[in-house]
Amino acid sequence: MLYGAAWRAAKALGYRRMVTYTQDGESGASLRGAGWRVIASRPPRAGWHTASRPRADHGNNHVPRLLWQAPADHRAGDQQAPCTAPLASPNPPE
Repeated sequence: MLYGAAWRAAKALGYRRMVTYTQDGESGASLRGAGWRVIASRPPRAGWHTASRPRADHGNNHVPRLLWQAPADHRAGDQQAPCTAPLASPNPPE
């Protein structure tokens, strides 16, 4: 219900696309129930910590993710742009 409400509110504000992620092991049942679809798989991140911006590990690093996109409103003639972003490199340069 919340995903549907968030998407309706975003569309009312003029947004044409909404995305979210699930971690590996999460079912995504509520997203599927709201009509969202998986558009990409993302590899695990090594972490958010960098020398210039130290961050603590909260247990969500090194976990593959799925990228989900909200459904297009075909009744209003909306067309969703396909996701053309490349998959992140599993071994980013240092």
